[in-house]
Amino acid sequence: MKILITGGTGLVGQEVGKKLTALGHQVSVVTRNKNSALEQLSFNAEIIEKDLNKEALSPTDFNGIDAVINLLGETVDGRWTESKKKQIYDSRITTAQNLLKNCPASVKTLISASAQGIYGDRGDEELNETSFIGKGFLADVCKDWEKEFLNQNASRTVIFRIGLVLSK
Repeated sequence: MKILITGGTGLVGQEVGKKLTALGHQVSVVTRNKNSALEQLSFNAEIIEKDLNKEALSPTDFNGIDAVINLLGETVDGRWTESKKKQIYDSRITTAQNLLKNCPASVKTLISASAQGIYGDRGDEELNETSFIGKGFLADVCKDWEKEFLNQNASRTVIFRIGLVLSK
C-alpha cells in the first residue's frame, strides 16, 4: 500500500512510519520543511512539502495513495494563551480541511488522531469510546477535528483518541 502521513516527523509519526516501511509499505510524508524532514525521518519516505495551515494538498499529491494517516497537531503543552489556543485549534481543524479538500474517493482508508480531551475533565470517571463528549476547549477541538474526518466518504474511517504519549 501507499500511505500518506501528516505529522510523520513527530514522536508517534516516526514510529508509525518505521513500522509501515518495515512491513513493505510505501510512505509519503507531508511536511512544511523538506530538508528538515529528511534530517529527522528515521525511515524512507517520499516528501511532499506543503504547509497545511496555509494550503491544501493538490489532487496530484494523492496519486497512488491508498490510505491517509493524520497525526498533525500543535502540542497542547504550554501556557494556553489565546494565541496558543488558536494554534492548537487551527493546527488540527484547518490542516484537516486542507488535507481532505482534494482527497479522492480512491483513498479508501482515513485514519486520524484525536485525543482523550474529547471527554473533558471528568475526574475519576471511567470512560470509553461510547462515553459522551465533554465540555471545554479540548473537547471542542477534538469534536471539530473528528467531524472533519467523519464527514468524508472513505470506505473506512478510524479515529483514535490518544492520551499521554511517553517515550525514552
